[in-house]
Amino acid sequence: MEKATNNNDTGLLQDLLPADITSVFSARLPTEAQLWGIETEMAQKMAEKRYAEFIHGRHTARLALQQIGCPQVAIGKGKSREPLWPQHIVGSISHTLHYAAAAITVENKYLGVGVDMEPSKQLEEKLFESICRPEELALFAQERLTPREAGERAKLLFSIKESVYKCLWPSVKSFIDFTEMQIELNESEQSYKAIPHTHKVSADFVRRLEGRYKYQGELIMSTAWIAA
Repeated sequence: MEKATNNNDTGLLQDLLPADITSVFSARLPTEAQLWGIETEMAQKMAEKRYAEFIHGRHTARLALQQIGCPQVAIGKGKSREPLWPQHIVGSISHTLHYAAAAITVENKYLGVGVDMEPSKQLEEKLFESICRPEELALFAQERLTPREAGERAKLLFSIKESVYKCLWPSVKSFIDFTEMQIELNESEQSYKAIPHTHKVSADFVRRLEGRYKYQGELIMSTAWIAA
């Protein structure tokens, strides 16, 4: 179930997720958004832009919790800046530009959920090797991508890997670098397969991960989930 705030279109995020994962998408920070409890302390030293992103993300997360009947609570953050959800909830928050989104579900159905949004601008070529694996870069040449197309592809891979990392975190509890995960795109279905190149997580476990992506206006949107 998705709720869109500020008169936004429904389905912008939900069509990238299974029906039993609840999502909220917001295109503008609502005037009624506020921080709760420990969140206020967490935000004290934030710059104005970061503060707006933080309050927007927490607001969408609370709306998502409300949709599944959870009480409204402060959402703290862990040592790796991950959201601290109420017991038995797994989820993900993303914010970029003036947009925010959250996706949550109960852990007896899913082991993890990831969502990411990025501006659909090209990634700078100097960053390619820090984001893309050699196998991914080889495809750029094999497919004869123009510099612009290569930058757009690299940015898409960046977003997908962010979603994958967020999804794996509840199970792995370890940072996975961009170059430790290979993404194979299925462009016709706007889905992908993730292949780990690290001892931190087993290939068998990652094979259970599913995900989708799309371009929506000025955004790249991607998701990931692992069923329990």
